[in-house]
Amino acid sequence: MGTIRMMASALVIGLGLCALPALAEGEAAQAPAAKGKAHTEKAKAGNERKGKAAGDNAAAKDAGAKRAEKGAAHEGKGAAAQAPAREGKGAGNKGEGRAARTERRTGKTEAAVPPPVLGDAQTRIDKRQEYQTRRIEGGVKRGSLTPDELAKLQSQQKAIADMEAQFAGDGALTKEEVASLRRALNDASLQIWTEKRDTDGVQQPVVRLGKDIFLSDATAARLESPDLTRQEARAFTRDFARTLELRRQLATENLPEDQRATLEAEYNDLLTKYFVVKATVTTTAG
Repeated sequence: MGTIRMMASALVIGLGLCALPALAEGEAAQAPAAKGKAHTEKAKAGNERKGKAAGDNAAAKDAGAKRAEKGAAHEGKGAAAQAPAREGKGAGNKGEGRAARTERRTGKTEAAVPPPVLGDAQTRIDKRQEYQTRRIEGGVKRGSLTPDELAKLQSQQKAIADMEAQFAGDGALTKEEVASLRRALNDASLQIWTEKRDTDGVQQPVVRLGKDIFLSDATAARLESPDLTRQEARAFTRDFARTLELRRQLATENLPEDQRATLEAEYNDLLTKYFVVKATVTTTAG
């Protein structure tokens, strides 16, 4: 019985010893497989991490590109918005600089339109119109204006008033408009003066030259003609002013004989050119 147990123990031990190489071989065979499997899984995980990192990098690059594009667009938009302002400001500064330089150089500011003339000029024009109206009324009272002459002069005055009203429609008169009104008033003044001294009505003498001095028919006809030029009117006005000045010098100044003779000759030439002496005619001056 003891021998049987010893044989059984030896068999178990033998079987165990025989199984050890196989077990060790299985374990050895399984170790590379496990190691390969671990290596595969590790490589797979590494690839996954690399792929994820690459994806993250790509996403980051894409996000960065989008941010850069958005920033560029915003910067371009800002630059585009600021460019007109800078350009307008620059143009304004350029124009302002030119105006300032002109003002410093000439003492005058630039103007797109002529500056208006206010106050005094228009007041003087209105006063001249009122005075001419009174001169016409005086001619009617003295009988030196006929109905036809009166109608002509009144029509002329109305045309001047209409001209002034048109010019002053914007609230002021420019220098050019004032000059036009003055020319019209000068023409009207000469016509009033002439109509009162022609022979159509009671002829008035040229009292500034003398109560016996009258306008000649030829001079009156020319001054009343619609063909009278502005140069002719100015020439008569200038000669009349010179005649008055000569008369003043001859009447008030103590002149040497030769100078007096020269002035008298000039005075008589002008007098006979435009006027006549009618010593027998007496009338009331006006």
